[in-house]
Amino acid sequence: TSGGSSANLAGLTVARNIFFERKMIRKKGLFGQKPFRVYASKEVHGCVDKSLELLGIGTDHLCKVDTHADYTINLEVLEAQIQSDLASGFQPFCIVGTAGTVNTGAIDDLLGLHQLAKKYDLWFHIDGAYGGLVAALDSLKEAYKGIERADSLAIDFHKWLYQPFE
Repeated sequence: TSGGSSANLAGLTVARNIFFERKMIRKKGLFGQKPFRVYASKEVHGCVDKSLELLGIGTDHLCKVDTHADYTINLEVLEAQIQSDLASGFQPFCIVGTAGTVNTGAIDDLLGLHQLAKKYDLWFHIDGAYGGLVAALDSLKEAYKGIERADSLAIDFHKWLYQPFE
Protein backbone atom coordinates (compact mmCIF):
# COMPACT_ATOMS: atom_id res chain seq x y z
CA THR A 1 0.00 0.00 0.00
CA SER A 2 1.05 3.63 -0.09
CA GLY A 3 1.90 3.78 3.62
CA GLY A 4 1.51 2.38 7.11
CA SER A 5 -1.97 3.78 7.73
CA SER A 6 -3.42 2.17 4.62
CA ALA A 7 -1.52 -1.06 5.38
CA ASN A 8 -3.13 -1.19 8.83
CA LEU A 9 -6.54 -0.47 7.32
CA ALA A 10 -6.05 -3.32 4.85
CA GLY A 11 -4.93 -5.73 7.57
CA LEU A 12 -7.82 -4.86 9.86
CA THR A 13 -10.27 -5.15 6.95
CA VAL A 14 -9.03 -8.65 6.24
CA ALA A 15 -9.24 -9.43 9.96
CA ARG A 16 -12.85 -8.29 10.16
CA ASN A 17 -13.92 -10.07 6.98
CA ILE A 18 -12.23 -13.39 7.69
CA PHE A 19 -13.05 -13.48 11.40
CA PHE A 20 -16.73 -12.81 10.78
CA GLU A 21 -17.01 -14.91 7.61
CA ARG A 22 -18.59 -17.68 9.66
CA LYS A 23 -21.30 -15.18 10.63
CA MET A 24 -21.91 -14.27 6.97
CA ILE A 25 -20.71 -10.68 7.38
CA ARG A 26 -20.51 -10.14 3.61
CA LYS A 27 -24.21 -10.86 3.29
CA LYS A 28 -25.62 -9.60 6.60
CA GLY A 29 -23.10 -6.87 7.44
CA LEU A 30 -22.26 -6.04 11.04
CA PHE A 31 -25.90 -5.75 12.08
CA GLY A 32 -27.14 -8.13 14.73
CA GLN A 33 -23.66 -9.06 15.97
CA LYS A 34 -22.64 -9.03 19.60
CA PRO A 35 -20.52 -5.95 20.22
CA PHE A 36 -16.96 -6.89 19.47
CA ARG A 37 -13.62 -5.70 20.71
CA VAL A 38 -10.22 -4.90 19.28
CA TYR A 39 -7.30 -4.70 21.72
CA ALA A 40 -4.10 -2.68 21.45
CA SER A 41 -1.75 -0.86 23.77
CA LYS A 42 -2.29 2.76 24.71
CA GLU A 43 0.74 3.47 22.51
CA VAL A 44 -0.94 2.22 19.31
CA HIS A 45 -0.78 4.57 16.33
CA GLY A 46 -3.86 6.73 15.70
CA CYS A 47 -4.38 5.13 12.30
CA VAL A 48 -5.83 2.10 14.10
CA ASP A 49 -8.57 4.33 15.58
CA LYS A 50 -9.26 5.75 12.11
CA SER A 51 -9.31 2.28 10.56
CA LEU A 52 -11.94 1.11 13.05
CA GLU A 53 -14.02 4.18 12.24
CA LEU A 54 -13.83 3.43 8.51
CA LEU A 55 -14.66 -0.25 9.03
CA GLY A 56 -17.85 0.53 10.95
CA ILE A 57 -16.46 -0.99 14.14
CA GLY A 58 -16.13 2.32 15.97
CA THR A 59 -13.51 3.54 18.40
CA ASP A 60 -15.73 2.67 21.39
CA HIS A 61 -14.84 -0.94 20.59
CA LEU A 62 -11.08 -0.34 20.65
CA CYS A 63 -9.81 -1.24 24.08
CA LYS A 64 -6.49 0.50 24.72
CA VAL A 65 -4.58 -1.53 27.27
CA ASP A 66 -2.13 -0.13 29.82
CA THR A 67 1.57 -0.54 29.20
CA HIS A 68 4.63 -1.33 31.26
CA ALA A 69 7.18 1.40 32.04
CA ASP A 70 8.92 0.55 28.74
CA TYR A 71 5.68 1.35 26.81
CA THR A 72 5.01 -2.27 25.80
CA ILE A 73 1.56 -3.73 26.26
CA ASN A 74 0.85 -5.35 29.62
CA LEU A 75 -0.19 -8.92 28.77
CA GLU A 76 -1.73 -9.58 32.20
CA VAL A 77 -3.97 -6.53 31.92
CA LEU A 78 -4.86 -7.51 28.36
CA GLU A 79 -5.90 -11.02 29.34
CA ALA A 80 -7.94 -9.75 32.29
CA GLN A 81 -9.72 -7.33 29.91
CA ILE A 82 -10.48 -10.11 27.42
CA GLN A 83 -11.94 -12.26 30.21
CA SER A 84 -13.98 -9.33 31.53
CA ASP A 85 -15.31 -8.55 28.06
CA LEU A 86 -16.31 -12.18 27.49
CA ALA A 87 -18.17 -12.18 30.81
CA SER A 88 -19.90 -8.92 29.81
CA GLY A 89 -21.20 -10.29 26.50
CA PHE A 90 -18.64 -8.78 24.13
CA GLN A 91 -17.04 -10.71 21.26
CA PRO A 92 -13.27 -10.20 21.39
CA PHE A 93 -11.96 -10.59 17.86
CA CYS A 94 -8.59 -8.92 17.26
CA ILE A 95 -5.36 -8.07 19.04
CA VAL A 96 -3.15 -5.41 17.48
CA GLY A 97 0.49 -5.70 18.44
CA THR A 98 3.00 -2.96 17.76
CA ALA A 99 6.40 -3.73 16.25
CA GLY A 100 7.96 -0.37 17.02
CA THR A 101 5.82 2.54 18.16
CA VAL A 102 6.32 5.89 16.47
CA ASN A 103 6.72 7.77 19.76
CA THR A 104 9.19 5.53 21.60
CA GLY A 105 10.12 2.60 19.34
CA ALA A 106 8.59 0.16 21.84
CA ILE A 107 8.11 -3.39 20.57
CA ASP A 108 5.32 -5.36 22.20
CA ASP A 109 5.87 -8.95 23.31
CA LEU A 110 4.70 -10.28 19.95
CA LEU A 111 5.08 -13.93 20.89
CA GLY A 112 3.07 -13.37 24.06
CA LEU A 113 0.36 -11.55 22.08
CA HIS A 114 0.26 -14.40 19.58
CA GLN A 115 -0.20 -16.91 22.39
CA LEU A 116 -3.11 -14.90 23.82
CA ALA A 117 -4.66 -14.57 20.37
CA LYS A 118 -4.51 -18.34 19.90
CA LYS A 119 -5.81 -19.02 23.41
CA TYR A 120 -8.92 -16.92 22.79
CA ASP A 121 -9.25 -17.65 19.03
CA LEU A 122 -8.58 -14.03 18.02
CA TRP A 123 -7.06 -12.49 14.91
CA PHE A 124 -3.51 -11.24 15.49
CA HIS A 125 -2.56 -8.14 13.52
CA ILE A 126 0.79 -6.38 13.89
CA ASP A 127 1.40 -2.75 13.14
CA GLY A 128 4.98 -2.96 11.94
CA ALA A 129 4.84 0.24 9.89
CA TYR A 130 7.62 1.84 11.89
CA GLY A 131 9.81 -1.07 12.92
CA GLY A 132 8.67 -4.20 11.15
CA LEU A 133 11.24 -4.12 8.38
CA VAL A 134 14.21 -4.24 10.76
CA ALA A 135 12.95 -7.58 12.09
CA ALA A 136 14.88 -9.06 9.15
CA LEU A 137 18.20 -7.98 10.66
CA ASP A 138 19.98 -10.81 12.47
CA SER A 139 21.04 -8.45 15.23
CA LEU A 140 17.41 -7.49 16.01
CA LYS A 141 15.46 -10.69 15.33
CA GLU A 142 15.16 -11.54 19.01
CA ALA A 143 13.32 -8.28 19.77
CA TYR A 144 10.74 -9.12 17.09
CA LYS A 145 10.23 -12.77 18.05
CA GLY A 146 6.68 -13.72 17.09
CA ILE A 147 6.30 -11.29 14.18
CA GLU A 148 6.19 -14.24 11.80
CA ARG A 149 3.10 -15.57 13.60
CA ALA A 150 0.87 -12.62 12.76
CA ASP A 151 -2.32 -13.24 10.84
CA SER A 152 -1.68 -9.88 9.16
CA LEU A 153 1.27 -7.50 9.23
CA ALA A 154 1.44 -3.86 8.17
CA ILE A 155 4.84 -2.61 7.03
CA ASP A 156 5.79 0.70 5.49
CA PHE A 157 8.52 0.92 2.86
CA HIS A 158 8.32 4.71 3.16
CA LYS A 159 9.89 4.77 6.63
CA TRP A 160 13.09 2.76 6.15
CA LEU A 161 13.48 2.26 2.41
CA TYR A 162 12.61 5.86 1.41
CA GLN A 163 9.90 4.80 -1.02
CA PRO A 164 7.76 7.81 -1.99
CA PHE A 165 4.07 7.67 -1.07
CA GLU A 166 3.12 7.73 -4.73
